[in-house]
Amino acid sequence: MKMLVIALVLLSTPALAYKLTDEERAILAEIVLDPDAWANHAEASGLVDASGLVAAIQAKIEKHRAAYDKAKAAKGRDYKSRAARCAAKEPGAC
Repeated sequence: MKMLVIALVLLSTPALAYKLTDEERAILAEIVLDPDAWANHAEASGLVDASGLVAAIQAKIEKHRAAYDKAKAAKGRDYKSRAARCAAKEPGAC
């Protein structure tokens, strides 16, 4: 059990300077498998400064907001994030 806890700690996603809201995370989850890992990667790339990072994350969210809203409206309670669709082995999800 101790090894599992250590492994989980080592594999956990580092904290992001920009904190995603639940809504932002849900929208990103429509298109990426792990929204927090995606945002952390964007931050760690160092390609943009802090204000550029926020703008890039928000632009990505706004770009995909309509697709998320449409998918959620169409599926209702049966809506699944990309990771859930991938886990269910739905075609094109992974």
